[in-house]
Amino acid sequence: MTVRRLALAALFVLFVAVTPAAANAASPTLSSLKAEQLARDAQGIEALMLKYPLSQWSCVFAGENAFWNCSLNAASDGQSIANVKIYDPGKRVWSVTIPRNGAPATSLTEKTATAIAAKDPKAAAWIARYRDYDRPVRSFAALDLGTWRVKWYSGASQIAEVGVLDTTKAISYVRTGPQVAWSMARGGQGFGRLINEPWALGTLILIFALVMLDWRRLRSWRTLDIFAIVSLAGSLWCFNRGLIFWAVPLQYPPLVYLLVRMIMIGTGRSARPAFTTRLPFWVMVVLILVLAGGRVGFNAYSSNVVDVGYAGVVGADRILDGRSPYGSFPTKTPTPCGTRYSDGNYSGYIQPNGRCETAIERGDTYGPAMYAAYVPGVAALGWTGRWDDLPAAHFTTGFFDLLAGIGLALFGWQFGGRRLAAAMALFWFAVPWTAYTFMSDSNDTIVAAYLAWSAALIARPVGRGAFVMLAALAKFAPLILLPLWLRLDRQPPPTRGEWAYGEPIMGQSRAARLWSFVRPGPGSGRTFLGMALVTILLAAMLMALDGTGALRTFWDRTFGWQLDRPSPFSIWDWGEYPGFLDLAIVQTILKAALVFGAIALFFVPRRLDATRALAFAGALMIGFQLVLTHWMYLYLPWVMVFVAIALLAPRIGMPRTRRVNELDSALPRRERQLVAGD
Repeated sequence: MTVRRLALAALFVLFVAVTPAAANAASPTLSSLKAEQLARDAQGIEALMLKYPLSQWSCVFAGENAFWNCSLNAASDGQSIANVKIYDPGKRVWSVTIPRNGAPATSLTEKTATAIAAKDPKAAAWIARYRDYDRPVRSFAALDLGTWRVKWYSGASQIAEVGVLDTTKAISYVRTGPQVAWSMARGGQGFGRLINEPWALGTLILIFALVMLDWRRLRSWRTLDIFAIVSLAGSLWCFNRGLIFWAVPLQYPPLVYLLVRMIMIGTGRSARPAFTTRLPFWVMVVLILVLAGGRVGFNAYSSNVVDVGYAGVVGADRILDGRSPYGSFPTKTPTPCGTRYSDGNYSGYIQPNGRCETAIERGDTYGPAMYAAYVPGVAALGWTGRWDDLPAAHFTTGFFDLLAGIGLALFGWQFGGRRLAAAMALFWFAVPWTAYTFMSDSNDTIVAAYLAWSAALIARPVGRGAFVMLAALAKFAPLILLPLWLRLDRQPPPTRGEWAYGEPIMGQSRAARLWSFVRPGPGSGRTFLGMALVTILLAAMLMALDGTGALRTFWDRTFGWQLDRPSPFSIWDWGEYPGFLDLAIVQTILKAALVFGAIALFFVPRRLDATRALAFAGALMIGFQLVLTHWMYLYLPWVMVFVAIALLAPRIGMPRTRRVNELDSALPRRERQLVAGD
């Protein structure tokens, strides 16, 4: 009898352990609409619906116990007036609960709610802009869980929205222009959280200025350089308050200044020693440790994972699951399985494989190198399927942030010893914009790390080619650097030699001189080899996961979508708003100029040292960001890698003209031309 009881107990424990897992893994047999219909037919519900005709249903599947939880919510206050539990495997009502006797009646009508909303000064001013430009405007209002959502349209586009509480007649929110469609245009600390506090960002700005300014020569370019970098905080301040039409214009002056400075450094000819701050070496090391450790601590205490970080985790999960990340990201299905948000969305939806996952339908818009970077973190720390704390994203961002600092330090070690190495690392960990990206757990830190290591391996053609291609196949902006990378180690044309009287003229032919301008560097073949190896390996990974159609899917989901991506976070897409110029033609011209400049850097200048070459790389990356339709502060680390090198690394002197020997200078002009081979 004892053995039998033990066996039954063991079977019961096994059943209890296995059943929840099986229920979670299995897909529901009902859709949310079918579950709602069963709830409507439940006993006593029909009378409630007749009593409260504007009430709304919300049905969420709880995968852990295979039940649908359906709530009938009153329109007046959004609170539940009936809860119906549906057993999914049996397709039947399990229980009905009436949590309260009734709900308050609605106090406003569509007309009165619209009148209240129209009196808001912000909404009224924005709607008036459309009418001033003879654009017809119409309104629509609906009661949604206690809030009247009053919306204005011009043509097919929604232009404004105001929320009015039915019970108190107070305005709960106002959204105009880009704030209607873009939640991150509404302000708040959605990026970086704690880093947006004035004391946190202000402390970083102060430390960065103290260590990077040359306090013995304040009247110098360096002072303006540091001011330009930190002045982007003014744009961020406006962005955090939802002032998009102030934030966006303020982002351009610092970027344009830095673009000009990178070009000045790249074309400059005077020598300049490395700037390694005025601090003792041990103080720099202590500051590096404090800043690096501090940002890790703050990240653990108060940070968030933005959508691109979540996308990286999902993509890595798909790779580990043997699927291509392209075309397989979680979408909004008819079966929600999580918390319902105020905007009507849910925290999760049942996917075709039966798993409850947070939807991010356009998360597969990045290169395969981006998702591959998250694989170690996801393999070690896992993923719940939800957009929750995402420890794998925190780990990946922290690892690549440290990797970027080490890459810059390695570059500094090669070109200036330990002091320049410490100064480079200190720049990375002190500049506010790398901390901002790190605190947002964005994938842009990965791009910056690859670029930093490509610079660190500038004397190793295979390495620099491999890392710049990893950056380009993570986010595609670094593709603009490829022509410059292929000519990095090209030697300048030889100087004119002496001509001995009576000897044959030894000048170069025109073809030879032309070839000296256009020939690739001696290491270009190995640079191209590094690029090709990375490209082939990542393409092979995609085809192994998704067959021969993988590359086509990759193009459609990445370049095919990003080329036409609209965004209000630059001046280039503001033509749809009344009173703003349509700058599409200007943007196209500037894009063409950027491409022309990238190609031209393959040929000129004829002489480039490492610092000047990487200054031009910074100019290209800044130029790329200036013409982007969708720009964010998270992209700044791509630029900061090259800005750090341009501002801190030494530059050798470049002669302005070739040497002319005394005999050449004594010859008449025609003979000098003959010596030169003209």
